[in-house]
Amino acid sequence: SQNVSFNWWVGGASRYNWGPVKATARPPQSYGGLGSPEGDRSAYYMMANGEIDYGQLLAAEDHTAEGWRPPLRNSGCDFADGIDTRELLSVGPTCDPLLPGDSIPFVYALCAGNYVHNDARRRFDCRDPYSYLNSMNFDDLGFTAIWASWVYDTPGIDTDGDGYAGEFRKLTKVPSFYTGDLGPPPGPDSYCADYGGAPDYAGPQPPDCPVPGRDLTIETRPREFIIRWSGRNTETTPDRLTGERDFEGYRLYLSKINSPNNYSLVASWDIVNYHRYIWRGRWTPEDTVSTLAGLRELYGDDFEPWQYYEDSRQTCFRDTILFNGFNYERCSYFEPIAANEGNFYMEGNRERTNVIQRIADSTTVVIGDTVTFGTYEVHLTDLNPSNNLYVSVTAFDRGSLKFKLDPLESQPGTCTQLAVPIYSAEVVQDSGLGVSVYPNPYKLSYRGPDGRRTSYYEQGFEAPQKEGRLGELDEQDRRIWFINLPYEATIRIYTLDGDLVRELHHEWPRPDKGVSFSDYSSRMAWDLVTRNTQAVVSGIYIYHISSPMGDQMGKIVIIK
Repeated sequence: SQNVSFNWWVGGASRYNWGPVKATARPPQSYGGLGSPEGDRSAYYMMANGEIDYGQLLAAEDHTAEGWRPPLRNSGCDFADGIDTRELLSVGPTCDPLLPGDSIPFVYALCAGNYVHNDARRRFDCRDPYSYLNSMNFDDLGFTAIWASWVYDTPGIDTDGDGYAGEFRKLTKVPSFYTGDLGPPPGPDSYCADYGGAPDYAGPQPPDCPVPGRDLTIETRPREFIIRWSGRNTETTPDRLTGERDFEGYRLYLSKINSPNNYSLVASWDIVNYHRYIWRGRWTPEDTVSTLAGLRELYGDDFEPWQYYEDSRQTCFRDTILFNGFNYERCSYFEPIAANEGNFYMEGNRERTNVIQRIADSTTVVIGDTVTFGTYEVHLTDLNPSNNLYVSVTAFDRGSLKFKLDPLESQPGTCTQLAVPIYSAEVVQDSGLGVSVYPNPYKLSYRGPDGRRTSYYEQGFEAPQKEGRLGELDEQDRRIWFINLPYEATIRIYTLDGDLVRELHHEWPRPDKGVSFSDYSSRMAWDLVTRNTQAVVSGIYIYHISSPMGDQMGKIVIIK
C-alpha cells in the first residue's frame, strides 16, 4: 500500500497524540481507504514518529487491548460523532532540539473531498462505527491530500540542487517519481538529519510560452506583422508534475499596454483531439488522448467523431474490439479537447482558415524519445502604423483527467514583444529605404471616407499617451511621424525662409536621458512645437534628415 497524508484528527487517546495522521490507502471497497475492523490494524493510523493511533470515529470503542485507556464514559461518543478538534494538532519530530523560548515553523494542509457520503439516510452510531464507514468513500479526500503533498514538495524536482530529486520507480525510460526531494518521512529508527531537501510550494504549471528572441520573432512591415515561433521548447518539455507531454495549443494576444488585463485575444490554435469515454457500467475516460488522425486511421477517412458527442448509450459510437480472444462490442462518445481549431476548422457549415498556421513539423530527441513539434506563422494586416502593439503568444495544456487537472494557460504578457507595423531600422539599413513622413499634409480635421468629420487624433495617429481619452488634446499632443529611419539620425525642420524651427535627434536603443520622441528603432515623432516651445502656424516647412546612410530632404504641409 502507498502511504498518503490525511488531515485527520485523532480523539479519545490517553497519550494525547492528536494531529495529522498517516492513512494506509486501501481499495475503494474497503471503507473508502480507512481500513476495516479486522485484526490487520488498517483501521488505525501511523503517526510520523511510528506510533499507531486510532481514528476519531473510533473514539467510543474499547482499545485497552492495544495499551490505551478505556474510552471516556460520557464524552467518547461526543468525540466520535464530530466534536470540534481543530486546535488539537501534533507536529514533529524536529531535527534540532527546541529550547525554552524557541519557535519552529510547520506546515499543514486543510483538505476536503467530494462524494464522501453515498447514503444520506445512514446515521452514525458511535457504538457501531464500521457500518457507517462502510457506506462512505474517501477516495476523493485521499486524492486531495496527495495533491497537497505534491504542491508542498513536487515529486521529481530537485529544489535545493543537491542532486536528489526524490524517490522513484523505473517503470519506463522516464522515472516515475512519487516523492519530492524531501524524500519519504523519517521512520522511527531513522535520524531526522536524513530528512533533507526543500519544499516547493508550487502547484501545476502551464507549458512555457514561446520566448521572444529565442523561439519567437516578429517581422514588421508597413501596416503588417509577420509573427513566427517554434514549439521546440514548449511542446517537448514534459509537465513537471505529471511527467506527461500535455501541450494542447497556443493563443495570440495584442495590447497597447503591457498589462495582463489589457490583452485582447486575436486567434487560437490547438491540436484536433478528443477524450474518448467508454461505457463500462459507467462512462469512463480512456487513458490515452484520441487524435482525429488516429481515429480516421482506425475507422476510415470519413469518420467524424463530433457526431458522437452525447453521453448516451442510444447514440454512442459502437465498434468491436478483441480482448483475451473474444470480441466485445464497445460503446463510446467523444468529447473535444479545447476548441479543436487547427489550420482549418468548421464554423457552422463553413470551413474557416485559422489566423495561426502550423507551417512545418520538426522532430527532436528527448530522453531517448523522438518528439514532434511545430513551427507557426501569423500574418496580421491593415494595422495602424502609429500604434505600438505588444504581441504575446501563450501556450496551454489539455489538463489531466487522471490527475483531475483543468487546462492551464500561461499568462498573457509573460512572453511579449513590442512591435510597430513599419519597417525596422535593420531592414531600413539593409535595404537602403528612404524616409517617409505622415500625416502629410497635416490637418486639424478632415472628412473621412464615410463623410463624417474626424481628426488624426481620433484615428489614433496622435497623443499615444492619452489614447482613449478623446477631447483632451492640447498642442503638445500633436504628432507628425518620421519613419524608415536608421538607428541614428538627426532631423531638422526649417521654414521656407531657412529659419530653423526644430532639431530632433533619433538614437536607438534610446538613451536614458531627457524627453525623447524616439519610440521605435525606425520611428520618431515631432509634436509640432518650435524650439522656442511655441505651436507652429499653418504653412509649408522643409525637413532635412542626416544619417550615416546620407541626407534626405522633403516638404511638410500644415493646415490649421
